Amino acid sequence: MNYRFLAALLLVLSTLASGLTSMAVPAVTTDGQGIVTTIEARVQPGSGGVFVDVEPFISVETQNSAKVAAQQAAQKAGVDLKKYDVFFKIIANTEVVDGPSGGHALALLAYAEFTGKKPRTDMTATGTIESTGAIGQVGGILEKVQASQKTGIKLVLIPLGQSIQNGVDLAQYAENQWSMQVVESKSFEESIEYTFTPNGERINVTPRLEPPLNLYSVADAQTSEVDTLKALAEDQVRKMQANLQAVQPDTIIAHVLRQGLNTSNTLISNGYYYSAANEAFITNIQAQAFGLSNLSKQDLLARVDQLENQMNAYRFAAPTNQNLEWLAGARLRWYWAQQRVQDIRERSALAENALSLTEDLAAAQNWFDAAKEMNQAATELGGSAVNPNAWKTYAETRVAQANQTVSQNPLDSESIFHLDTAQIALDQGDYLTASFDASFAIAFSKARGLIATRGELPLNPLLPKRDDLSQFQETAWGQLYYAHALYSVQEAERLDDVTHVVNAIKLKVLAEELQTNLNQLHVRENDSAPQDLPTSAPDGSVQITVQNAGFTPNAFLGAVLVIVLVVLVGFLVAYTQKPQPLSKTQRIDLLEQRLLEGKISEKTYEKLNQKYGGKTPRKKR
Repeated sequence: MNYRFLAALLLVLSTLASGLTSMAVPAVTTDGQGIVTTIEARVQPGSGGVFVDVEPFISVETQNSAKVAAQQAAQKAGVDLKKYDVFFKIIANTEVVDGPSGGHALALLAYAEFTGKKPRTDMTATGTIESTGAIGQVGGILEKVQASQKTGIKLVLIPLGQSIQNGVDLAQYAENQWSMQVVESKSFEESIEYTFTPNGERINVTPRLEPPLNLYSVADAQTSEVDTLKALAEDQVRKMQANLQAVQPDTIIAHVLRQGLNTSNTLISNGYYYSAANEAFITNIQAQAFGLSNLSKQDLLARVDQLENQMNAYRFAAPTNQNLEWLAGARLRWYWAQQRVQDIRERSALAENALSLTEDLAAAQNWFDAAKEMNQAATELGGSAVNPNAWKTYAETRVAQANQTVSQNPLDSESIFHLDTAQIALDQGDYLTASFDASFAIAFSKARGLIATRGELPLNPLLPKRDDLSQFQETAWGQLYYAHALYSVQEAERLDDVTHVVNAIKLKVLAEELQTNLNQLHVRENDSAPQDLPTSAPDGSVQITVQNAGFTPNAFLGAVLVIVLVVLVGFLVAYTQKPQPLSKTQRIDLLEQRLLEGKISEKTYEKLNQKYGGKTPRKKR
């Protein structure tokens, strides 16, 4: 008897008999609320097609995730994907289903269909699925777990390293509050092992031992310009030490702080100053969020009001030829803090309690603290005053470039965040900050494009090289972010985590864009004389410093006329040249493109076409 033929026949029959496999999968809506969607999967003999129907919307990231999910599922099931077609349907009670965070669940559902096995019905999963089989990190873990428990789910699989949320051990919290088990999964193989256990069975998780952190030093490859951030990183470490002394030594948050201290100190000693500051920054946010976890929503919002008042009253140093990078760093973090505050206000109306808002408040406070420290560094650097109006045309061009780059991938939330803050800064006449934040948006969109063009090919050719750090000595932030990219490469090797590979590529491109941006600012900083120098405060108020060149009535009248003329011309230029966010018509055009590419269904297109003001449904040609 041909047993291989019989096994293949049984696989086909079991696949056809299974008909449909479904799973309740958590997601986060565009307003930050956790919901539970339904994902269905079906596999049938075919030619390797992977099809996704999402109600009401599908993004490119979701489409790519489905493809990788099907490939990984077929590989683990031992079948040839080219002989099957895979159909996914995602039903969500929200306007937009975006991002790759459903890839983990898609892969498990496809595997179930390929093998004929049934997943347990009291479990769900969130996370990306990578071409290596790794489960990548995603946002909104707390909101997703909270939404899951309301539907009776007893097991949630989350990516490795994400059980600590808002300074709380989510695995322990879910166990105590909801009798739910939250389990970290590093790989698709692990997730398969957990998913096909009996309903109600507890998962025995083996403690993970991470390899030690061994780094090569980059301290000697950087200039003294990065010493400012080294000092800031050391300040963040001292803050961590203070936070550690304020908590009980045997708590989970104490463990997080000790781990953060060890990592940050190792990074500082090896010259990874931004990496150290970032590690300390994130750890301090966790600690502060933990301290806020018992606040009522009313008390938390009162603290938000207090923080916002402090931020609106703050003033920054004037730009000079020496302090541009640190002044831009300060202003950027001020805007990012303001965005966090805005997010809290928008989400608080629907939040059940303060827990899901504490990390945002802690982040906003720490962004503002970092802004003040960098502004102090900018003040101490001194230098010759420059006229920020010299950057107006360049900043408008830079933001327009960012708008164009992001529009090629309009659902990339990280790039959109930086594009939005760049536009806000531009609207307020803060041309320095606008150009820098536009560089973030451009870099992240470019990096996504580079990664996408690789397809299933290895990403190694895109990674930063150790010897190339010396190419960024013209700019402090270029050196700092490129060093951070090199650290991400080493973390990817240590932890076998593709998330760090993606971060390394993004940081490499960011270093390149920031160096280009700074060079362009220096080229233009002397395009006009610094007399009558306007400096915009981040809140939009304008302070004018006028150099005294003698006073006559005629001179005064002439100055008034010149000012009026400049204001009128500036208004006309801003009105005609200011780059605008995507209009409804542009969004409809992008939807039509997705429809023609077969990435959304007619039904999905008609819904969103109507939402954006389309009068008649456009038909697929």
